Amino acid sequence: MKIDSRLKPLLGSLRGWEVKEGGLEKTIPLPSYQQGLEWVNQIAREAENRNHHPDLIWTYHKLTLRLMSHDRGRITRRDVEFARWIDSHIGSSV
Repeated sequence: MKIDSRLKPLLGSLRGWEVKEGGLEKTIPLPSYQQGLEWVNQIAREAENRNHHPDLIWTYHKLTLRLMSHDRGRITRRDVEFARWIDSHIGSSV
């Protein structure tokens, strides 16, 4: 997948995120099942506020997030901004 050249520097600043199958993906280890539930709920509330909904795969010991602007069919600045929000609110807790 071709990445917009203007996004490349922004993508490089994201810690632990990878470009996979046209989206930004990150897997976060969970300290507990309950903590996973809290993080999923926190991300869901912010996704509603942004009207930008990531794919979430939540299992007992990990949470995988995938961001892609479905209306554009690619990664956009909105994805990078949400990834930064996730890192500052969730990722910093890891």
